[in-house]
Amino acid sequence: MEYKYVIIGGGIAGITAAETIRELDSSGTIAVFTKEAHLLYSRVLLPSFLKGVIRKDQLFLRTFGDFEKSQITIFLKRNVIDIDIKQKKITFQDNESLFHKKNTVFYEKLLIASGGEVEEWPVAGNDKKGIFCLQTIGDAEAIAKYLPQAKKAIVAGGSFIALEFLEIFSLRRIPISLICKSAGFFSNSFDSIGGEIMDSNFRRHGIEPRYKEEVREVLGGNWVSGTRTNRPAEYQGNIIGVGIGLNKNLDFFKERGFLTGEEGIRTNEYLETENKGVFAAGDIAEFYDVIFEKHRAVGNWTNAFLQGEIAGFNMAGRKTVFRNVPSYSITNLGFQITALGEIEAGEGVETISRANPPFHKYERFFIKDGVMKGAFMINMFFDKPIISRWIENKVSVEKIKGNFADISFNLAEVVVE
Repeated sequence: MEYKYVIIGGGIAGITAAETIRELDSSGTIAVFTKEAHLLYSRVLLPSFLKGVIRKDQLFLRTFGDFEKSQITIFLKRNVIDIDIKQKKITFQDNESLFHKKNTVFYEKLLIASGGEVEEWPVAGNDKKGIFCLQTIGDAEAIAKYLPQAKKAIVAGGSFIALEFLEIFSLRRIPISLICKSAGFFSNSFDSIGGEIMDSNFRRHGIEPRYKEEVREVLGGNWVSGTRTNRPAEYQGNIIGVGIGLNKNLDFFKERGFLTGEEGIRTNEYLETENKGVFAAGDIAEFYDVIFEKHRAVGNWTNAFLQGEIAGFNMAGRKTVFRNVPSYSITNLGFQITALGEIEAGEGVETISRANPPFHKYERFFIKDGVMKGAFMINMFFDKPIISRWIENKVSVEKIKGNFADISFNLAEVVVE
């Protein structure tokens, strides 16, 4: 088999790239290979399914008819086991065939949009029933089936996925122990005021946060009954939600001639790797960020969609720089939480916070060399487009930053150069 464009990964980055290519190239053959058993579905809506907000069928974003109409060939349950950059071919295993038959496909241009799989939780007893991650539709279905028997929950981690688990359990009025090894939730980004606003909200929703603790062992027989931490302390629970990172299988790509960084396959600002005609997009890409002038990886749905589009442009010959201020927003436990740009304090980074705790409002700005680099917000979403514009345009806020600690200071009325 031979295709002009081959895409590894059937998530939002891969499918967006395929559809973008088709808009620009009406005749070039396109093939998408994915390990998934399902067509494209919304990972960001998986929590909404578990909260009862939407039905399972509403998760799906494409049908076979859509791909047929676009003349995009999609192969489900296909595991790519080799990539030969010099010969421009991939080898995949057909998991639908009786003997998992191997096949080879040649390409002119290749996109890696394979994302990653949830890391194994490095904890004793992690094979017990009742432990869940939330990455795939299969994970969501397993959680939905188990939830009716959940009596007490444990959430391990301090990520946005951990927040989703907290709300899923809280809506069912299940008491929750939150175990987080950092000094506070989002402690790399929040100061003590922001942390207390979060913690007060947790407690209002039946969540007891336990910081500077790490799960060392899962207790129980075949089924979860609780956890033991490093303190040591024991917490009871018959369901555990784990919010941990992704394994992107970078060794696989490195062994096949790809330049990789700490977080992904290295690309330039056009999302092209050092191998001409080979691109990467989404969670797997460690791209050159023209705004922050360094390589970085961003792992969220919006970024994957935007990178898929830009990769599609470049693969089809419309040379386009990927330019985007990374952000992530979530409405959770009654709070609207937004992370924007670079949001970690460090050497040379000045931070300024403002808050109105009775109204659950909080904002922390991250400034370096007089230029806005990022912001973390609770219930201050209206400032997002303003700050995003400042970050993208590298606007100096040196003359106005003295007002940032005042919660009544209106950023929309500010004129900056």
